[in-house]
Amino acid sequence: MGHKIYVIRHGPVQMNRQGEWSLSATGVALTIELARNESWEHMGFLYYSPERAARQTARIIARVIGVPSRSNEELRDINGWGLATGQIIGGPGGEDREAAIDRISMCLKELMRANPGRSIGVVAHGRILALFYSHMLGRSVSLLEWLSVPVPAVCVIDGDSWKIERAFQYKELSDNNQDW
Repeated sequence: MGHKIYVIRHGPVQMNRQGEWSLSATGVALTIELARNESWEHMGFLYYSPERAARQTARIIARVIGVPSRSNEELRDINGWGLATGQIIGGPGGEDREAAIDRISMCLKELMRANPGRSIGVVAHGRILALFYSHMLGRSVSLLEWLSVPVPAVCVIDGDSWKIERAFQYKELSDNNQDW
């Protein structure tokens, strides 16, 4: 049995009164729909970024499919994104592109080692996932590609070969509709 990593981008958000990004009502509904309609083959555990939108997304999915879940600091988002260049903005507390890619890659490998023979899910954010997929594909993911990944969305990685088994599906933003 091959084990998989279900990489999930959190649902649509809105800012709450405390200034935190929380799932919107639409985000909750779409996350429930995703949880019910996805095939979560052999998923034994769901990990999530400690940030609110990812935590909410993970808790909904975990409750619907009946798996335990836990926060993992290494799944947090990056501090900044240079929209024109696709480069991370450094600065106080920032991390550069390579450090962010190393962090998310090492995290996923550690989580797979901690769950031998089981598939896992991870819920994270568009920016860190765009960097991870740039690394997986060996090329930069364009701003259009990053913006076109629906929220919530899931991509499946083969945990043995580290190949993308099923890519995120683009929502249509241009005539060039494709997967990544």
